[in-house]
Amino acid sequence: MENSISVCLERKREVKKGRIKSNMRKFDPWPVFFKREWKRNWPFLVGFAITGTIITKFTLSLTEEDAKNSPFVRHKKKYVSVNS
Repeated sequence: MENSISVCLERKREVKKGRIKSNMRKFDPWPVFFKREWKRNWPFLVGFAITGTIITKFTLSLTEEDAKNSPFVRHKKKYVSVNS
């Protein structure tokens, strides 16, 4: 029993020093984390993507003419000087 323990400890020292490679792979927790979190958060992420796409589409479709006709923009121009 004692002999097998000393062999095991010796092997650990050799692996630590880099003289021999370990047969064990390091555990990578990221795939497990992303799989679990995707199951919980996919509705939020999909909704965020759809909302962002809609807002971006509407924002890019606005023109200078829309800004001139907007009561919101006209009201704010009283307080902010805009070089036009």
